[in-house]
Amino acid sequence: MAAKILFSETQRFKQWWLWLLLIFSAFIPFFGLYHELQKPEPFADAATSTGLVLALVVIIPTVALFMLLRLETRITEGGIAVKLFPLHLKFRQFSWPEIEQIYVRQYSPVSEFGGWGWRYGFGGKAYNVTGDMGMQIVFKSGKKLLIGTQKPEAAAEALKQAWPVAQ
Repeated sequence: MAAKILFSETQRFKQWWLWLLLIFSAFIPFFGLYHELQKPEPFADAATSTGLVLALVVIIPTVALFMLLRLETRITEGGIAVKLFPLHLKFRQFSWPEIEQIYVRQYSPVSEFGGWGWRYGFGGKAYNVTGDMGMQIVFKSGKKLLIGTQKPEAAAEALKQAWPVAQ
């Protein structure tokens, strides 16, 4: 029997400035290729044309990745699970006995982890997609993991139910 889910959250990258940057960066090589095709002799400058095609080869998968990326978090009676799809195809499970401390806190994504996503920083590893609130996990091994949340109150309440030691 599966453990009862006390908290579940799915987050996506929804920052307007990120999507503006991605769309703008994709627009430039598309416009350049369109302009090349309108010339009497398209692709006369092979270096420029190759550069535009290479830019699209990088930008299109990057935009697709951001469209697919989602952070899924679950708190159950047995532990906490996280998946950053499509980078993780299965949930990463962390059982309560391997956790020394867990609590919800505010953090600085840029100064502590260098931004959002699957990040490593001085404070350990982080999975976050937006905002500045997260569940800080300190493992008995000494390693740290921060999982971003847009529902800090609900996460804190679920932690109190699942792991009474959590503060």
